[in-house]
This record gives sequence, C-alpha cells and structure tokens, in this order.
Amino acid sequence: MRILWLALECAEPLFSGNGTLSRSMVPTLLEIPNVQILVVCAVADDQTSIRFNFETHGKAFTALTVKIPASKWRSLRRDGSWKEYNDGVIQYQKSVQDFNPDVVVGIDWHSLGPYKNLFPDEKRRPPYVYLNFRAFHASPGFSEEELKWYAPFEKECCDLASKTVTLGTPDAKLLKTLSGHEAIPLTCTVSPHIVDIANKINKTPAPPREYFLCCCRISQEKTIERFISVVEKLSRFLKEQNIRPFLCGARSDPKYTEACVSGLKKAFPDSVIVDFLSMEQLCEVYRKTWLNFHPALYEAYGLTMVEAGLFGAPSIAHHSDDIGALDFLSPARGEIFTEDLTDLEKTTVKVKELLCDKKNLNKLVPTVQKGAYHTQQENIVKNCMRFLNPY
Repeated sequence: MRILWLALECAEPLFSGNGTLSRSMVPTLLEIPNVQILVVCAVADDQTSIRFNFETHGKAFTALTVKIPASKWRSLRRDGSWKEYNDGVIQYQKSVQDFNPDVVVGIDWHSLGPYKNLFPDEKRRPPYVYLNFRAFHASPGFSEEELKWYAPFEKECCDLASKTVTLGTPDAKLLKTLSGHEAIPLTCTVSPHIVDIANKINKTPAPPREYFLCCCRISQEKTIERFISVVEKLSRFLKEQNIRPFLCGARSDPKYTEACVSGLKKAFPDSVIVDFLSMEQLCEVYRKTWLNFHPALYEAYGLTMVEAGLFGAPSIAHHSDDIGALDFLSPARGEIFTEDLTDLEKTTVKVKELLCDKKNLNKLVPTVQKGAYHTQQENIVKNCMRFLNPY
C-alpha cells in the first residue's frame, strides 16, 4: 500500500498536538507490512535541517518539504502558512504522481488545496481520506466571521473524501451536521514513542510530584486564562502545599501569550513557564505532576490528557461531550476528573479538593495509567486500518 501523507505540520519544530499526532502516526503505519509512505509537509524556512525524530528502520519512507516563512509557522489558522503550503506542493506534482499512491491521507482542511494541486485531473485522483484533527468551523474562541470562513473548506474536504475520520465523536457529529456525510471517530490515538518511554521509566522509582500543570498550545481557543484564574484563587493554598503551577505549550499568538505569561507570574511568581518541550522532557514533567488542568471547553481529542495519564498524572477537563478524550477516559472509573469549567468557583473548589487529598491521587496512579494505556500502539494500528482498508 502506497500512502501519500499530506500534513502541513509533521516535521520539527512541531508546535501543536495536531503535528505531534501526524508525526507519530507515520512510523506506526510503517509497521504494517508492505506499506510505503510519502510525506509532503511544510517546514519553517529558518530550519537548517529537516527532522522527523523517528526511526524508520529501513522502511519505505520519503519526505518532500515546502519551505514557508518562519513568521507564519506555529499557526494552523487562516493567518498561518496554508497558502504557501498549498502553492508550494505544485513543485512536487511529478514526484507524487510517479509515487502513484493508492490512497491520500490529508490532515485537516490544509490538505484540501495540496490534494487538488497535486492531482489537477479530477478523474485520475486517488482516493482521499480526510483525517480531521479538529473541526475549525466550530472551534470556540474564534469570531463568527472566522468560523464561517473555515466551513466551506471543511465541507469540501468531506465532499471529496472517500472517508472522513475524526479523533472522536464530538467532531464526527459536527462534520456530519456540516456536510451530511458520516465520519468515523478514530479513538485511541497516542504517540508510540511516548508509550515506549512510559513503559521504560514507569518501572523506575517515581520522583516527588510537585506540579499543577497546564499543558496545551497557548492560544485563545484553549482559554488558558481559566487555569490562571484558578491559580490566582489558590495561590496561598498552593504555596502551603508546596505545589508549583507549570504552564507548558507552544506560543502561537504572541499577544495572547504575553498576557498569559504576565498573568500567571502575577498570580504565582514562582510558576514554571516553558515553551514546547521535547518528548523526553515532557515525560519528566508529567511524572512530577499532581494534576493536569485542561482548560479548553472544546477539544477534538486532548492528547496531553492521555499522555499525562500514562505517567499516572490525572487530568481535570470540562464536563462536556465536546471533549474528545472522554470517549475512552472515564470519570466514573477514576481515569479523569471533570467539572463545569465555566463556573470558576466550582472549578476552584474541585481543584483544591483534589490537591488536598494527595494520598488519593497517589492511590489513583494505576487506574489513571490503565485508562491511558488503552491507547497503545496496537490499538493505533487497528484504528488506522479501519480507515485505510480496502486501499
């Protein structure tokens, strides 16, 4: 099976969960016998080398890259590099057609233009699987005008696709409402690399836990201010408990990032604030985390909640069907906590209640890990084959 993988973000430096998932799925698919993959992705023009940070072990993997202005990197929205990516793939039209893919997997709406540009003859286009990592037309935090801008792109992706695949049921419902086409929810998705790390270091003695973590891209739709407000209300309590707030995430919106960083420093001066970490560094942070706070009211999936769980760090998320990770992380089984995050008082009380009972958090480590381990590599392969068959 020859797979053409169209993903704006797949090579380093990654800046979002979308890119992390895209990159992690490629080596997983290469484990399937007789699979060949050609990746066509974008890279920032200030990068001196192209890195994917996975071992192909001699597998049939090739990458073609489109250089885009570094100033437009770190954004998957309409102000990002989608136009440059769209136009830049044309240089690879012959190489892609010589590869003669059996199927094209396109990540998000950014793959629509490249798919059409690489195969201008509609009658000779290979099947297109639209892998939607996020329904942009329904993302909270965007203006109504911007939401309407994404809708025709995502609808056309669904119209052209032989299969539409989402990361969970929330986006499957949204895309069906938008396009009228059924979508396949792809649950159980996590990087095989982080599972390998967890398998190794979870056998070693755990370090002392010390963090109240918020780990997600620092952009308006993630509503980081909810985390900051909780920290502000609990600042004295956190100091008494020797718990440090930790904000970690790629900075895609400079103005919003500045407001979040200054707000958190004001609320708790000893907070730890870092940009996107390597996988190994992030795993060490997860191991030292008491509670991971996921502030978004909508999340197609919520990769970091699963990642944190692999290391025994539970998450608290918005109590809503709009959080994809709740498809398989169960509050009833103690694998994740939920609360109405729009209610600051209730959220603050819940967080304090959880952090007060460290004995219970320690007791829940095996439960939280078991829930996250539902996302092991074998499940990813099975889920991928669901949308790649019968190509």
